[in-house]
Amino acid sequence: MIGRTISHYQILEKLGEGGMGVVYRAEDLDLKVTRALKFLPPHLASDAEQLARLRHEARAAAALEHPNICQVHEIGQADGQTFIVMSFLEGRTLADRLADEGSLPIGEALDIATQVGDALKRAHAAGIIHRDIKPANIMLTDGGQAVVMDFGLAKAADQTRLTKTGTTLGTATFMSPEQMRGEMVDARADLWALGVLLYVMVTGRVPFGGDNLPAVAYAVQHREPAAPSGIRPEVSTDLARVLDRTLAKDPQQRYQTADELLGDLEAVRDEQDLARKTALYDRRQKLKRRKRILFGAVAALVIAAVALAWWTRYQDLHRIDALAVLPFANLSGDQEQEFFSDGMTEALITELQQLALGKIRVIGRTSVMRYKETELSLPEIAAELGVDAVVEASVMRTGDLVKIAAKLIRARPEERQVWADTYEQNLNDVMSLHENVARHVVVQLGFRSEYSGQISGKVDPEAYNEFLLGKHIINSGAVNRALPHLERAIARDSTFAPAWAWAAHCIIMPTHGGWPSPKDDFEKARIYAERAIELDPELADGYFILAHILWEHDWDMPAAQEAFDRGFALNPNGGSGIGLLTYAMFHLIHGRMEEAVAATRKARELDPFEFLGNVAAFNVFSPAGLHEESVASLERAQEVFPEADLRHEWSWVHYGMGNYEEAIELKSELLAEAETDHGKFIQTLMLAHFHKCAGNPQEARRLYDRYWPLVDQDRVRPYHKAWMHADLGEIDESFAWLEIAYQQKDRYIPLSRLNRDVMFRDMADDPRYDRLLKKIGLED
Repeated sequence: MIGRTISHYQILEKLGEGGMGVVYRAEDLDLKVTRALKFLPPHLASDAEQLARLRHEARAAAALEHPNICQVHEIGQADGQTFIVMSFLEGRTLADRLADEGSLPIGEALDIATQVGDALKRAHAAGIIHRDIKPANIMLTDGGQAVVMDFGLAKAADQTRLTKTGTTLGTATFMSPEQMRGEMVDARADLWALGVLLYVMVTGRVPFGGDNLPAVAYAVQHREPAAPSGIRPEVSTDLARVLDRTLAKDPQQRYQTADELLGDLEAVRDEQDLARKTALYDRRQKLKRRKRILFGAVAALVIAAVALAWWTRYQDLHRIDALAVLPFANLSGDQEQEFFSDGMTEALITELQQLALGKIRVIGRTSVMRYKETELSLPEIAAELGVDAVVEASVMRTGDLVKIAAKLIRARPEERQVWADTYEQNLNDVMSLHENVARHVVVQLGFRSEYSGQISGKVDPEAYNEFLLGKHIINSGAVNRALPHLERAIARDSTFAPAWAWAAHCIIMPTHGGWPSPKDDFEKARIYAERAIELDPELADGYFILAHILWEHDWDMPAAQEAFDRGFALNPNGGSGIGLLTYAMFHLIHGRMEEAVAATRKARELDPFEFLGNVAAFNVFSPAGLHEESVASLERAQEVFPEADLRHEWSWVHYGMGNYEEAIELKSELLAEAETDHGKFIQTLMLAHFHKCAGNPQEARRLYDRYWPLVDQDRVRPYHKAWMHADLGEIDESFAWLEIAYQQKDRYIPLSRLNRDVMFRDMADDPRYDRLLKKIGLED
């Protein structure tokens, strides 16, 4: 091969060989530059399907321009050989370096891992997964760069790697458990491999070893690696924590993005740099000590004390990834003021979510309120909520004067106060009061907020009082009784934006499950929501409430998406518990199941003990086939509210799992207890469908016949009539009633996208169904 000309490349020398081909240094005769040519192995080059996949991946990889990614210039074919043209790099592979030295200095290992992480961040943003991160694919250039090679190659080979002879123990060692099982992988598989890479660089050993491929596969999937500090004592706790998280067997427990991992790597590098500077300082002090013993000793003690205090604070703050604001203690002595202290708790949570812009996870109101009168210790509370720190606060209201005392406490692994301060403000400045507290907490957490909003203006004290009462009633579940308080708040202070937003929320909430949906209520709610946004363009909840109105009532899907985007830009955590769950339903009606599941999971993570959120979660998890998560969410809801009747939800979960007998039993109980004609028909509709799916069509027909008079008397909404006819296989009649429901602007029409695979499954391929969805802005 040496000396031959392939296409317009002259082969100069062989650089290396591996399972994915042979690499040569070559001269581009046209451009007069040196390139690296990788000739692919025969089993790839001769497979047309694999070769097509390879070309597609190589084209995508060629678009990646990054200093830590080896540039792909061309994929060519000549003389029956397929080759990839890449930039030529002077240096040696990380595999060669490790073979010579065993392990690397920790600082250098972190630097290499960070550069590889930067490359993965760029590739993942472009939708490209490497799938084969290992030392042999990392080139260490003479200029000190770590460059990732072979982007675009691994996916093409991924289908056969585990069964071809090209598989090596070295390759297998870096494969994630899901990749080892042959499952579909995502970016988290690359992060696993980077974790293995870092472990090897730091310890000089592979975390999952074995004498053969089955042994390695077993270790990767079932064994835990040896503690790195046991192999190399200078490995810090923080570095060990990063390694533990990257090597979590469950992808959900790993870092979810390269950017998230890079943040922690940067923190560990800062830690290493501080240790190096401290050691250097100590050495210098010893040299000076001979000349100025007394002064040097005093200076050393002072510096050591400052360094220790700074380091303790650094450790306390820098590793806080999740935070909970515990219920404010009401120091007024007036039980009637509990709603005020609860309202201040919720206000601080919302402000922290908005100021933090997703950089830390702030637990939602419902989950923290369960600890209002708990005997659990702070570490126990933190463990249950999965947070690192808590904010404890008390509030005292005397007349129109409000005083807040707040503390930031690291709760795990041991309890330690980090910061405390006291604030006092007149009640008409209460909005700026909790914003000031939130801003100071954010500063103490060690980062600057990018939130551009200004401190809120004044609010009428009585208006704020009515607003907090209204929110307190909403949180207790009595939405209808909250609206008068919110509208009184508006009457007292027409410039108070949150009152307008939550009044809109109250107006549309009672319509859920009602019939018919009052059109005038939605019109009124839209006016309220738009007024809230006009008064405060930075109010995230206003946009989420408006988005709900736009998609459910107006069927204006682009405008709803725009409102959602604005709301999440202001508060990535989804506002006061309404944004993420509403957005999940919005994704669901558009058929975007993965996005709906992601939004629901995030909502549960941010407010794990929120009752309605856990109940609503089954609406997403069940149709997605995630039955274990669906069951878990309903079990959590029952745990939070044991008295709640969740038989309707459980019946549909059993239906989704194919447990028709259990579903029929629960639905039969609900039918027997239904009191109104409309309620009886709805339960009948579902029960009949369950019988049909269980193979009892005669029983389904008998149930429908029993309540047919209600249909004839027009006492059932058209949408449910369409549902019944569809279930009976009477397709034309079903479409006729769906058209009437559309003309009446029935709010259930967008939800028909969800029911397409359940009640309307026999109509799903009918062009009339697509036309209906398109008329309301929904398309497959």
